[in-house]
Amino acid sequence: MSARPGAYVHLGFARDVETAELAGWVAAQKTDEMLAATNRIPVAAGDAILCPAGLPHAIGDGILLVEIQEPTDFSVLLENFGVPDGHLGLGYDLALECVDRGAWSPSRIESLRGASLPAAADEFFSARRLRGGDKLAQGFSVLVAVSGAGRLTGAGFELPVRLGDTLLVPYAAGPLRLTGAVEVIRLAPAP
Repeated sequence: MSARPGAYVHLGFARDVETAELAGWVAAQKTDEMLAATNRIPVAAGDAILCPAGLPHAIGDGILLVEIQEPTDFSVLLENFGVPDGHLGLGYDLALECVDRGAWSPSRIESLRGASLPAAADEFFSARRLRGGDKLAQGFSVLVAVSGAGRLTGAGFELPVRLGDTLLVPYAAGPLRLTGAVEVIRLAPAP
């Protein structure tokens, strides 16, 4: 949504990382060493990046974003942030097996980014930018207002929508329409 000049995210390792090396970083919480081994990807407002399951990632400072995840609680935390069970109760020896420790080349990283999510995301979820005047087909979704203000209208109801709002839209709401000078990101399950 916004990023200070020079902002970046960390995405995947820039070199192959051995199992013992990763386990050592996690056990000792050597986050600086872990981040130094990742790819630093410059970002700007409007960028979209797909982060495949198991790919280590971190968000740099000065970034406001919408992070979309599949509806699960399966996150292994390499940085524990004081969370005692960042390994899903599996223990880190087993949990770290899901981490992609292979090197990601610049061209492979580029295949994950664009002005919208790459087609590889389609089997998991969709994220579409919509503006006032756009119609929303019937379906379960979440709307995140990223700018402006307007209204969401449907059969027999009208809701105000403004920057910062997050709305859960049930299938039963039917077809909808956005009005006004609002922009939202509509997040929905894979078709």
